[in-house]
Amino acid sequence: MATMDELAQTIATAATGKDVREAMAEAVRQFDDVKGEVYQRLKDAEDKVFKLQTKNDNLEKQVATLDKIQKNLDKRISDNQEAIADWSERVKHIVLGTDPETIELVVTKILEGKGLI
Repeated sequence: MATMDELAQTIATAATGKDVREAMAEAVRQFDDVKGEVYQRLKDAEDKVFKLQTKNDNLEKQVATLDKIQKNLDKRISDNQEAIADWSERVKHIVLGTDPETIELVVTKILEGKGLI
């Protein structure tokens, strides 16, 4: 298969019209083949880009979802830590006997048990 340069040289230097026509026809066929290959490569590249964009969009959605989940979990952890701290403080007061609600409840039970209330 002749190169495009060789075909152009043949066209430029051909002695007969038949040689020119054959060289031009071959050049057109080669151009058409190359054009088809380039078009297919472009189409393949566009398909890959589309697939990658779709994959990227899906990953961005997953990241956003995971970020929301992480924020929710962080809030729940913070809330639970506050509740644990509150209960720990309450338990400490009960154990030490300095919790007013518990003292009142215990005294009331004792007085009820003795029939004073």
